[in-house]
Amino acid sequence: MWLATHRLCCILVLLLVAEAQTRSLQQSKSVSNLPLIQGSGSTAAATLWRSIIANASATGNAPFSLTYDAVGSGQGQKSLFSRAYDYAVSDVPIASAVYNGLDRKILQIPFAISALDAVHSVSGLTKPLNLTAFVFGSILQCTISRWDDPAIRAINPDAKLPSADIFPVVRVDSSGSTELVTNYLATDPSWALAVGKSIAWPKCTQQVQGSDGILNYIAAQKNAIGYAEYGLARVQNIAYAALQNAAGNYVRPDQVLAANATDIFGSDFVIPNSTANPGWANVSLMTSSALTCAPLMQYDSHTVTPSFFIKFIISSSAHLISCVTD
Repeated sequence: MWLATHRLCCILVLLLVAEAQTRSLQQSKSVSNLPLIQGSGSTAAATLWRSIIANASATGNAPFSLTYDAVGSGQGQKSLFSRAYDYAVSDVPIASAVYNGLDRKILQIPFAISALDAVHSVSGLTKPLNLTAFVFGSILQCTISRWDDPAIRAINPDAKLPSADIFPVVRVDSSGSTELVTNYLATDPSWALAVGKSIAWPKCTQQVQGSDGILNYIAAQKNAIGYAEYGLARVQNIAYAALQNAAGNYVRPDQVLAANATDIFGSDFVIPNSTANPGWANVSLMTSSALTCAPLMQYDSHTVTPSFFIKFIISSSAHLISCVTD
């Protein structure tokens, strides 16, 4: 699954694979006495990855058993690097400085597309809320604190916005979603906070663990706003925004996920060869020329070792390698 990082969010998910990690095959066995391959990572991609695991199990011919712990992309990557786990699923590629300092090669393989977006609980709206990087960033920095602020009204002229306080909610754990969102917000010069998986958020924000923490808070708190994977928000019937992309258009995640590859990536986008160019840090869908590309699109990655595992996952989940999660 890939995470889209273009103001709206489509996600390219990467499978991260360590070349010489064989702990699972040599030491760990499942209850069925098959090699146990253990992974962790993205909470945004957890539903998709668990469906892939279920699909692999249902075939009855997988030569291994899989587990997955949704702990966030940052922790998933760290657990892979330390050899505590065999693979990781991540919403963002490994940073260049980190990748270049690793003691072995990690193969990063994109295997799906999903969408990250701004999600909210503003009632009474008849169409998606429009947001720019400036407005969304100002909300998360608490410099815009009311829903009827002139800057929000200016880009939502027909919306009946409430005269109410905004309750921003953010991730406190090491999160690929946070890295994607802050990369988008940093496209506007007003963004004064850092860019990355872990941010020192203002005290006025509600800080929670995981994508579920964001969605649970928004479900319980009226007039809240945060960021989460679109498919997870849709399952919980939580409203999402239309983010302004690089082309200046306001794009909804459902529009992106219904588009074809050219519309999503743009005709000038080239997917790197994971073997020849294993470092994906500079690959982003945020700069796509596509008019309908969502601004919060990026690659998710999964890390694992044995070649047969990679081949099996890619082949058995081929029907999922598209814009997902629904």
